[in-house]
Amino acid sequence: MSTTTDATTFVFLGDSITDAGRTEGRGDVDGRLLGDGYVWALAGLLRARRPERDLRIVNAGVGGSTSEQMLDRLPGDLAGAGSETWVTILIGINDCNAHLRDGHASLGPEAYEANLRKAVGLAGAQAAGVTVLDPFLIATEATVTPEFRPSLEHVAAYVRASGAVARDAGAVHVPTHEVFAAQLAHRSPGELGLEAVHPSPTGHLVLANAWLGAMGL
Repeated sequence: MSTTTDATTFVFLGDSITDAGRTEGRGDVDGRLLGDGYVWALAGLLRARRPERDLRIVNAGVGGSTSEQMLDRLPGDLAGAGSETWVTILIGINDCNAHLRDGHASLGPEAYEANLRKAVGLAGAQAAGVTVLDPFLIATEATVTPEFRPSLEHVAAYVRASGAVARDAGAVHVPTHEVFAAQLAHRSPGELGLEAVHPSPTGHLVLANAWLGAMGL
């Protein structure tokens, strides 16, 4: 596997947290829509840290996506990916909340883990490497509101599944649920999130910083 610094194309897959307004036309960078979240922040930071490299950043996040929907889009999202491509996946909170609401087995932790394992395997076979970010809530037992308490309890199984997939695949792992919990020891939930699911601008910078740290960039 190539080192992370060998990559010149970075593809980000996920749901609305990754999308961050991309599909609404936000975040135009050199003619490519990146949204205005952590992918947009990383585009600038990577170019600032590697000014000598011609980097290509691709935001393929789509709001509302489950792991199954992301997996269905994967062949198109990875078209042309090769030895200079690094793939990042952040998915799972929609599986968690929909399973909690509807109870469909296809959205449960076991199905999520199977979908993520397949996606990481396919991406890893085609690209230089893969980074997996855990699904998360911007909440702890001390800060969670009644609305999101069931989700906070339910998301733990998805976080464990994500970590297991990353470990088994030898992927770079970003424990984002833990990252936000550590931040919440010092910052208010309102500073980090629009609500417990979607990061604020500061929350997106927390994600970008955690990604850079895990990648060693």
